[in-house]
Amino acid sequence: MALSALTAFGQGNTAPASKVVKITTDDALQLALSNNLDIKAGLAGLETARAQVASMADNWDPRITALYSYTHLGEKPVFKLPGDSTIEGKNEIPMGTLENYMLGLNFIWPLYTGGAREANIRTMELSVEGLEAQQQVLEDVIGVLAQHYCLSLVEARKLVEVQKKGLEYVDGLLTRSQEFFDNGLIPKNDLLRVQVEQTKRGQELANAENMARYSEDQLNSFIGFDFGTAVDVEVLGYEPFFFEANLEPFYELALKQRPEIRALDLQYEVLEEQRKAAKSGRLPNVSIVVAFERKGDEPLLPATGGGNPNSITGTVQVTYDINDGGKVSDKLKELDKRKIELDVAKSKLEQQIYLEIEQAYLGVKQAYGDIKASQTAITQADENLRITRLRFEEGLLVANDVIEAETLSLGAQLNYYHALYNYYRSAAYVGKAVGVADIKYYLELKDKLGL
Repeated sequence: MALSALTAFGQGNTAPASKVVKITTDDALQLALSNNLDIKAGLAGLETARAQVASMADNWDPRITALYSYTHLGEKPVFKLPGDSTIEGKNEIPMGTLENYMLGLNFIWPLYTGGAREANIRTMELSVEGLEAQQQVLEDVIGVLAQHYCLSLVEARKLVEVQKKGLEYVDGLLTRSQEFFDNGLIPKNDLLRVQVEQTKRGQELANAENMARYSEDQLNSFIGFDFGTAVDVEVLGYEPFFFEANLEPFYELALKQRPEIRALDLQYEVLEEQRKAAKSGRLPNVSIVVAFERKGDEPLLPATGGGNPNSITGTVQVTYDINDGGKVSDKLKELDKRKIELDVAKSKLEQQIYLEIEQAYLGVKQAYGDIKASQTAITQADENLRITRLRFEEGLLVANDVIEAETLSLGAQLNYYHALYNYYRSAAYVGKAVGVADIKYYLELKDKLGL
């Protein structure tokens, strides 16, 4: 089914009871990625971080600023000559006008920042890459959970089928026991024992159906469907297999591919750029500053009189902190401590990754062994049930013997499906542990290894 159609179905629609939506595990993954709020928040954060990179670069670009000002004085500024001195018969010299207007343009270009510009921009770029790695971590988790929830739903429905068959068998046994009782072939307590078992099986079936319903709504919630939506899931099924392997190659592959490792390595690069930015405080900064001013006593600043109303100044500005009060040294010490913290965090992460690989691999191994054991148990329990039923029909055994034999058969079947879907879930987690987002990774190993 097209993802767009599935997504539209999951947006606020309530499916009729008879409507069944068919999806694959790949559909479930894409729906979860489209509807997951954490994914959406992460994407929004990425866009913000990318915008901040551009904003950071703008801080060191050449800048032009404009200023227009108006000043009104209470009286004309004049310079009074001392004593009775005059110039052209006047005792004071005009120094300005009541109305004053000024237009200014400033051009500032940071030519050299001691490496601060490049280091700060690169720090922001690395932060974006780190967010991308964290986003991949989340997508990998969602990928394996999509497989997990799909498998759990299919497993729950299989268990319902097994419980239904078990109840049907007890129903048949009760009918036969009633006939035996009516003919005086078995005592009342034998009949009551079967009736008790029938009630018990009915409750077990109800519990299994409730679990299937919960598993379905758990999947619905995960992929963005409405609660109560009937979902038919097609999961990846294949013949279980297992191989003894050295986990070291898996571990080495994980260290190259896990996005958590990539995110941590980026933090080391960020520290290095922050170190460069801090050291730039010990280097001079060079800027070119050009200032233009035009003054006059009218708003449009016309050129009047004989003077030049314009002034232009150009400056090469060099600044250097002779004493920064230990600011750079303190920052470098802080970064050294941060690196120690990162070293510890990386060691812990590497250990965690190895344990995840081992846990997933051993989970496959255990489930595979459980599958083989339960298959053997099913064969033995079914044969035991067949023989017990024959002897019951011959009057050599009582109904309770049949119930015990059928309970063994039922348990063997339940154990088989538990083991089978635990196997598939563990196989999916192997890929996640190694850092391969494709949930089919473990299956592809079969062809790669020629198994």
